[in-house]
Amino acid sequence: MFAGISLASGAAFSQDFVIGNGVVASQQTMAAAGDTGIVQPNGAIETFGAGIDAVRMLNSNQRLTNDGLIATLGGAAANVHSQGSSATILNNGAILAIGDASIGILSEGGNAHIVNNGSIEAFGVATYGIISDALGGRADNRGFIGVSGTAAAGIIGDGPDLEIDNSGSIEAHGTAAAGIIWQSNGLQLQNSGSIVVSGLASVGIGASGNDIAIANSGTVDVSGQPRQA
Repeated sequence: MFAGISLASGAAFSQDFVIGNGVVASQQTMAAAGDTGIVQPNGAIETFGAGIDAVRMLNSNQRLTNDGLIATLGGAAANVHSQGSSATILNNGAILAIGDASIGILSEGGNAHIVNNGSIEAFGVATYGIISDALGGRADNRGFIGVSGTAAAGIIGDGPDLEIDNSGSIEAHGTAAAGIIWQSNGLQLQNSGSIVVSGLASVGIGASGNDIAIANSGTVDVSGQPRQA
């Protein structure tokens, strides 16, 4: 998979954007409220270098739909970095993050909705598939999230009143790796899919805070000693 990627640096400051079939673009920035971004099948956004996000969503009520590839290489970057409120991020394609401290999708605005029907993969120390870091967010994983590296995690929730619904598959491998971690109040988590975690001191589902409701009808498989479910 890596051999087919020609990662590019640089930035495109845009409002709405469409990355068409066969087009490879560099960083995209959505600046105005209500902007939309679309990556069509066989289209790609690719960045190279530490700290270079692939898609930056800076305002409210923005919507991103990825049916192609969004890739970063270099670490300390997010493939999708959403900062405005009420964002919608729909991934039907592939998100690939390579490098320490990489994040597939980082949402920092309130009431954001993230839906993964495709794949999100992150490789490196302290890499994360999805981080929801604001009030009232929702993350639905219906596809695959895979992370590998020390302290890697599939989904992290840092904002209050978050909803997480995993009907797909989450895999996390490495020392202190985690499937889902929640670190605030007001979590509603439903797992009808699978969570597979391996590594020393690894955690399948870890939650701290008040008003936490977890409904598990799926599978949580944790290997490594000591271990937690």
